[in-house]
Amino acid sequence: MKSDINLSGEDIWRGMKLCELPRTNEYKVKAEEPLAAAISALSRGSTAVLVVDEGDRLRGLVTASRALSLLPALTMSSKVAGQPVGLFVSERAVTMHHEYPVEAALQLMVEEGRSHVVLVDGLRAVGLLTHRCLLRALLGTRLDLDLRRLLARDVITLLAHNSLAEAYRAMTEMNYYEVPIVEEEVVGVVRLRDVISEVATKGFESLKLVKVYSKCKLVERGARRFDEVLELAFKEDLNLVPVLKDDGSCGFVKLEDVFMQLVRELGAFKVAELMSQRFITQSVRGA
Repeated sequence: MKSDINLSGEDIWRGMKLCELPRTNEYKVKAEEPLAAAISALSRGSTAVLVVDEGDRLRGLVTASRALSLLPALTMSSKVAGQPVGLFVSERAVTMHHEYPVEAALQLMVEEGRSHVVLVDGLRAVGLLTHRCLLRALLGTRLDLDLRRLLARDVITLLAHNSLAEAYRAMTEMNYYEVPIVEEEVVGVVRLRDVISEVATKGFESLKLVKVYSKCKLVERGARRFDEVLELAFKEDLNLVPVLKDDGSCGFVKLEDVFMQLVRELGAFKVAELMSQRFITQSVRGA
């Protein structure tokens, strides 16, 4: 791309389709594949897995929350792990044509209260667009978003000597797939992928024997601003991000909540416009 761009960010963005956005977490499994295939995909960091038939027609999703509920059964019976993943889809997928504008997806995700939307071409599923894909486009953007309003109130914290079994119970109780480890300050976050990898290699019972500190993602410090939340979330691959309060104590925000509040406050088109400005800047620098 040439550096003498004379189109406005709005003009660029209006012409940009969802299919042209960089997307991550595009995990797709066939409906007849074993459930273990979807669990394996989730262990690599996706928050949801697309389930499709042989023609790539969408059958549904297997989410991280669904995987969490299935973990005990997976190790108690090998028959469960071998069952077709199509039997375990966990929710109705929100879909949008892959050639729609980005602001349409932003608006739909907020209206439906979903952190992801499946991009389709007719009946064929072509990708999974998540809140992380969209927020990644805003890395480095400073916005005056009041993080204190977004502090999660249902977060269970653990100590470094607690076990992965206790992390699993905390995830189940919160219906969330990350748990912070706190001593005098935050030292890290245990993610569902850490639990899944342990179960996959050693079985569910091993969770009682493994300390969370040995598996958690270490975090050096919390964030104070919107741009710092995004930087920390993507640098450390987190969805539950530690935030420093005014009194120096620490709270936590869920990246999904940050995404939702951002679109509600600024509006879908304004957020899309901000993304376009970042896109142009990055494209010019890479030219």
